[in-house]
Amino acid sequence: MRPTPRSFAQGGFISRSLEEFKRLSAFALKLEGLSTPRKPFPLVKFETAEDLKQCKKMSDKDIGGYSTVNLDHYPVTQNEPAHARFHGTISTQLPHNQPHIQRTGYAGFRTLERGRTIFGPSFWDVSLYGYLALQFKSDGRKYFVNVQTDSIVPTDIHQHLLHSKTPGEWETVLIKWSEFVRTNHGQVVEPQREMLTQKVRTVGISLIDRIPGPYDLSISNIWATNATEEDDILRNAPGVIQGLPVLSQRTSDHNKNMEERARYLTAQKISLLVLLRLYCSSTLPSSATIPILSFVLSTTVPSTSSSVRSLRSSATSNPSFSIDSFEDVLQGHASNMPGRTLLDLFLKSMWEMNSFDALHALFDNLGELLMAPSNIEGEGQERIYLSKTSPLGIFVRRARLEFDRLQFEDTIALWSSFVRYRAPTAQWTKRLAGLAASGVDAVIAEMGMQESDDVYEIAYRDLHEPDDRTQVVSQDDLDRILEFQLDRLQRFGDRVPESMRTQLRGMLASSSTVHRQAYLVQFFDAWKAGDYTSAFDNLHRYYDYAMQTREKIHYQYALLHMAILQADFGCFGEAIAAINETIATARESQDMTCLSFSMSWLNHMSKAYPKQMKAAGYMSMLGSERDALAFLKAKAREFKMHNLLSATLLNDAKLVLSTGDSVSRAFEHIYQSSHLNIKENVNSYGGQMLLQSTLYSRLGIPHLANVHCALLLDCHGASCPIDEKLRAVGRQAFIMSQNGRYDEAIEAFQSINLTAHNKSLKFNQYLILCVGIIKLKRAIRRADWSTCSHLLATVKPSNDPSSDTLDPELHFLLSEAYIDYLVSKGDYPLAFTTISNLAQSLKEDNADILQRVSVLLMKADLFRNVGQSERGFSIALRAASVAYKAKLMPSLWSAVGLLANILNNLGECASAKRLLEAVLPQSLENGDNMLSGTLYSHLGDSFMGLADPAKTTEPRLQTSYIAKAELYIDRARDCFKRNGYLDGECEQLMKKAIIAKLRGDEKLAEEWSQNHNRVWEEGMRSIEQT
Repeated sequence: MRPTPRSFAQGGFISRSLEEFKRLSAFALKLEGLSTPRKPFPLVKFETAEDLKQCKKMSDKDIGGYSTVNLDHYPVTQNEPAHARFHGTISTQLPHNQPHIQRTGYAGFRTLERGRTIFGPSFWDVSLYGYLALQFKSDGRKYFVNVQTDSIVPTDIHQHLLHSKTPGEWETVLIKWSEFVRTNHGQVVEPQREMLTQKVRTVGISLIDRIPGPYDLSISNIWATNATEEDDILRNAPGVIQGLPVLSQRTSDHNKNMEERARYLTAQKISLLVLLRLYCSSTLPSSATIPILSFVLSTTVPSTSSSVRSLRSSATSNPSFSIDSFEDVLQGHASNMPGRTLLDLFLKSMWEMNSFDALHALFDNLGELLMAPSNIEGEGQERIYLSKTSPLGIFVRRARLEFDRLQFEDTIALWSSFVRYRAPTAQWTKRLAGLAASGVDAVIAEMGMQESDDVYEIAYRDLHEPDDRTQVVSQDDLDRILEFQLDRLQRFGDRVPESMRTQLRGMLASSSTVHRQAYLVQFFDAWKAGDYTSAFDNLHRYYDYAMQTREKIHYQYALLHMAILQADFGCFGEAIAAINETIATARESQDMTCLSFSMSWLNHMSKAYPKQMKAAGYMSMLGSERDALAFLKAKAREFKMHNLLSATLLNDAKLVLSTGDSVSRAFEHIYQSSHLNIKENVNSYGGQMLLQSTLYSRLGIPHLANVHCALLLDCHGASCPIDEKLRAVGRQAFIMSQNGRYDEAIEAFQSINLTAHNKSLKFNQYLILCVGIIKLKRAIRRADWSTCSHLLATVKPSNDPSSDTLDPELHFLLSEAYIDYLVSKGDYPLAFTTISNLAQSLKEDNADILQRVSVLLMKADLFRNVGQSERGFSIALRAASVAYKAKLMPSLWSAVGLLANILNNLGECASAKRLLEAVLPQSLENGDNMLSGTLYSHLGDSFMGLADPAKTTEPRLQTSYIAKAELYIDRARDCFKRNGYLDGECEQLMKKAIIAKLRGDEKLAEEWSQNHNRVWEEGMRSIEQT
């Protein structure tokens, strides 16, 4: 067989065989397998355009999709190395006439397989290398590094997220081979086996985030490395380097101050140990005991928020507190030494640690703080011994353990950090005899060394340089900070403050490890800010790192967050798919907490957004809502999940109210929840207060509703989520608007400090809608139609409820105000259509009984306005009957007012008078000026009807009826004036003019007519001025 020229060409069979023979020979002769390689092992270098021929492009266009992929070469320039540019556009459009393809939106490239040699298939053997290194410039999108090996399953791909710290700039990332996750067709494969690094077939990069739009990634080199000093590619790489091991971090301008963060011990914790030793071994005044213990515990034990007191930030709650914090605690307490305070004793102990050996002695003797005296002599000593299981004992034991685990270099760094930390108190040594002479290190002073000596330079070369380590927290402290931020984000629903966000960014940037919780913090922050793309990206990164660390328990919680996020952005189909997978995973892993919460959330969503959930294909798993709540209560009691049980009891009360059942039963559920909150210390007072406020509003006792909102804000505001506080303010504002205090209601919303709530998009939208509704009601009362048209352009309800993601309560309030606007303008056909559509929608959703009664009242009032009182009578009577049974007192009074008005129109004035006189006193207690004015107006009409000569022949009785009619008309006018209802006030003035004219007093009638015109003109003038 004659070899062809192609076989000898570069990349040909014989050429590959010769290269493989040369590599194997060198490996055997140099015994490379006995030592760790020091030099890099290049896998892909895009130095010339010919290198692109070794790569294969891929995208969904291969299956009929519309994503594009390009791979272009760019030669070396002054500012950039030679590189390949991977760019194009992602499209999620599905191909036509291919129904079996349901998912598109990906692109990528990989290297071609290396071909065969006389030794068999050619692979990359990277088993002697610890890292895969990539030099790249990213646009910030979510790319994945893909590695394919010669495994048993050829379709297995090992993936790792290609995270960019500086998008738009060149950077290098080192990824441990052990951190890759084995996948197959995009799904994580279990069990996770070790990658076959001896036989790597291909390396590539893909983009699978399915976010439509352009993408752009430049990549220069891909190589295997051990991150040694002899790695010239790594040494000359521009920009930031991620994933460097501690011993190989470069001393470049960017990273020369980058030191590995301490795992647990810091200079602050050493100072706390000194204070604890002083506390245990000395006789301290009783007044100093609580301040010292509070100070130590606040810095070593994670703080728990109180349900009553607000969390106050102080210097002690900051893990990187300065030495001045000790002065604040100890300065005001006298010691057993005459003329000395506890601060003097503390600083004396601090400066007595005058050598590296003294630091070791401190930790070696920590056991004395935990052990009880072993002989009788010890009983006479006044000492305090710490229990090993107490918070302080645990702190001492862990500090000793962490110190024993430190290597020599880290111990030296800790000692230097402590020396710099106590340096600001050097002037205190002048007051303490014998301490000033020793200086920084007593051993150095005894040996007579100066700062210019070599030994001193080696030990303390950076002592006089600016140090960042004293103000940098340890890994443990950073984890506690992230956990605290997560707790606040989840419990209160706010965003991370800007100042804290900047500090966290600096802490994470200086950390040598990746903190999984940081991505969850960024996820919540982006979610509350309305940044859909960043929220998804950070949630995926959180889950990716959880998988890398084999923390699979976080899988169902990542899915749960995904479902809530999807629903919050209106993607109900994706939310249902995610929550179904969450429930299935929680059942499989027997995670009852996650399962119960998922079921509770699903039940809430089906009640709050029934149309959207049905349109997305949701079918209830637990039958009716009552059955679902019974199941959740049973599981909560079984597994003692008190938070879930308290919330379920409140949901039971809400169900009772929404269906019109017994009010006493709703009170029973609320009091059961309250008892559970107090007994088990469950912090759900906000929901309880809001529900009680709603209940009292339905009963027509608005002052009690207002009191409960004030209790929530004043007593439980520090422990309640922000959305509950906003709803409490909204409830108070709407009560004000009922009394005609529109300006105060708007001011209540505008007084909310959005900066404190970090301008969350959801909360900002809520405030805008609430203020818009109140302004729209005020404009309708003032007959300011131009303002109404302008406001409706912003707050008009959606015509398609199934596509509306607005809060159901706000959606109904908007619809109610819009119908009021149509009726006030006289657009009765459109008003009737809108009312009918709203009634049908509420019926399909089995909505709250209060909303359905309100729609009946709207329809009855509409029939009254168009002169069809008979049709409105039956509707109003039905509304009154339902409102009476459900104890919806304001709705009952409105229904009785409509019935009385219809009876007046039918000539049954005596019956109308009896109805109105029965409900007016209760209505006045409600404080709704609009409702009271309407009832007064109807009562005046009833007395005018009774004064009809055809019904009353006695002149004195007629005069009495007319006088009472004028009295109630004046009261109605006062109510309408306080409410700002211009049409109602003018209508009462016209009634006064008509009564005067019926009496024959033309002059008085003319005066009332002029008053009518004056009031109307003043109203129009005030509208023009505003």
